Amino acid sequence: RAIRDVYKRQVFEFVADRGDVADEELYRTFNMGMGFVAALAPDDAAALADATDGKVVGHVTEGTGVATDGLELD
Repeated sequence: RAIRDVYKRQVFEFVADRGDVADEELYRTFNMGMGFVAALAPDDAAALADATDGKVVGHVTEGTGVATDGLELD
């Protein structure tokens, strides 16, 4: 549910500024360019991140939706 380390690509800053697009819409529509996401146990996530070009970007908590950058997304 919680993503704490989103890699923000400059193209989305451009779209937000030029298109007057809210962050909520960028997350919903484009997933902020996160690409492939795997939900793993913490130890497995760290091992996968170490073995690949990946990184741990968040954690799962009880609840609904996604919380990131102070936004609550359904």
